[in-house]
Amino acid sequence: MRAARLVGLILLCGCATPGLEAAPLEIIDAAPPSPDIGPPHLRFDAGARRPDAAPDAAPDAAPDAAPDPTRDHIAEGLYWLSVAEPHFALRAFEAALEIAPEDPNALFGAALAGAFDGIELTVMIFSVITNQAKATRTAELVARLHGEFMGLRAELLLALERAARVDPAGIDLVLEAAPLHLGLQPSLVLRGALDEGDLRLFQASVSFTVALIEILAVQSFETEIFEAIGALLGGFGGLSYATIEGLVVQLVEGAPAFLTVEASDGEAVFFSARDHLAAVGARLNEAAAWMKAAPEDPRPQVSDWRGATLRVNGVMRGGAAVPYEVMIDEALLATFLRASSALTTPGLRLDFQAEVIPILATILHYAAALGLLDGLSDRLPPLGGLPRAFVEQVLSGLLPLPIALDLGTFFTQPTGLRLFLPLIREGRIMAEWECPQDIGEAGHPSATMGFLCAEEAALIDGPHFSGAEALAADGYGSRAPYLLWADPTLQGLIWVDEAAYGLGGGWRLADNLSLNRVISDVLSRVLGLLP
Repeated sequence: MRAARLVGLILLCGCATPGLEAAPLEIIDAAPPSPDIGPPHLRFDAGARRPDAAPDAAPDAAPDAAPDPTRDHIAEGLYWLSVAEPHFALRAFEAALEIAPEDPNALFGAALAGAFDGIELTVMIFSVITNQAKATRTAELVARLHGEFMGLRAELLLALERAARVDPAGIDLVLEAAPLHLGLQPSLVLRGALDEGDLRLFQASVSFTVALIEILAVQSFETEIFEAIGALLGGFGGLSYATIEGLVVQLVEGAPAFLTVEASDGEAVFFSARDHLAAVGARLNEAAAWMKAAPEDPRPQVSDWRGATLRVNGVMRGGAAVPYEVMIDEALLATFLRASSALTTPGLRLDFQAEVIPILATILHYAAALGLLDGLSDRLPPLGGLPRAFVEQVLSGLLPLPIALDLGTFFTQPTGLRLFLPLIREGRIMAEWECPQDIGEAGHPSATMGFLCAEEAALIDGPHFSGAEALAADGYGSRAPYLLWADPTLQGLIWVDEAAYGLGGGWRLADNLSLNRVISDVLSRVLGLLP
């Protein structure tokens, strides 16, 4: 199935042989492995030999013991996981579930294999889109893309459903190896015994992954998005403010529905994304509580919690699998739990510095350990090899924002990512700078690809724009552009401590003036990291 889906996307992206029109794709599931595939003790007609015995092992002590087909299929699944074939592993575990639908090991194995299969397929699909997007059949590809997101979501939801049915007391699985490929080489190789703590960590991780896919599935991509992606990746005059402005205008003005809520099922998926994000903190706290109270187990563990350190065995670094360790103390666990509550509690605000930054640092630390941030910027240290607390310090210094997030209010009404885009008028992003002498003929300044005023440029404090959208001078000379948003609160999400910017007293919902001060802080610091 995964091969057929990828071939279909490649054909729609215009990557087939020139002059060959892509015929309607017939989806045919992959054939089951041949009985001759795999080691001799793991045949699909297993029965003469226990599937978890070595090929040359002596017969069982009780030769007349009844065969155990459920265990045979579970052993097959573990083998396919160990050789990085999660799709075949999934089929083996599902064969076990046909015999014993509530077997905890078959359920956990099927959940793990299904999640690995879905995550690896997600990476493959994004690779096809970003590397091969020529958009010869844009409308068909856009329609197919939403279906792909929904298909990936269904795979991972099934994995979560199976994990929820696992009786933790019955877990008795040991992974010789379970590699997860996020590229050509494995990024994660799990080894050791699985237990209830691993089950809860699995649920937290997959819930987060599902939520990210659902956020994409919510969006309508009804525009020439793939032509724009191809142009951007192809250089389109070089990456600059003018390039990005041109692409954004092309995407937004080309289709009024672009990045709005997808018409067929976007609303339901929006709320599902909220619920899956909210599950992350709860499951993480459950994992910590179980692991800290668990009795000693002499076997190597896939993961364990030692004091305030979560240890996972392991991630790939320098061509070898090494344990991943991250400090998650009780205060951080409480922060994750409060964030879970905030997602479903309108009015409960999360302080960006004290609560959002620690959570972002944890996510970035793990992403870096998996190699997902490699090559992001040569001005950043290798975050995966540094303590999580250091990553938090980097983020705090980079984003010292006096804001709070009201996630519960934001998630009360389905919305697309278009909400976050600034206003566009007459083919231009509504933007003004405070360095008139540095503005070139193209209408933007000279520094940092045209985003920022030059450091030596004279800055003249506002006002900006006119009429009902006019912004008063704020007493601050900014190198970053001043922008306008239709809803600067971003659907009630952003609260600003205006006293920190000298704009007033106390916390207020963002307006265009205070949001521009926040954006100025972000752009001035983040764009400085670009090479």
